[in-house]
Amino acid sequence: MLKRAVRLLAETKGEAWVNKGSVWHMIKRLDATFDPKDHGHANFADMVKAMDAVVEIKKGETDHMLRVR
Repeated sequence: MLKRAVRLLAETKGEAWVNKGSVWHMIKRLDATFDPKDHGHANFADMVKAMDAVVEIKKGETDHMLRVR
């Protein structure tokens, strides 16, 4: 779900790097019932960190930025 959301946002924006908060909103649009706890993570931030093989993370101006590896 994370990879799909990042890819969709990147395609929409025309940029590889997307805001982590925007990714969370896209995930909730794709599946309103999505909960990181159902996947063994305390919260969305922990889930993103655990999926570093799928997405790259970098510090942005106001939030972390993500892109598909």
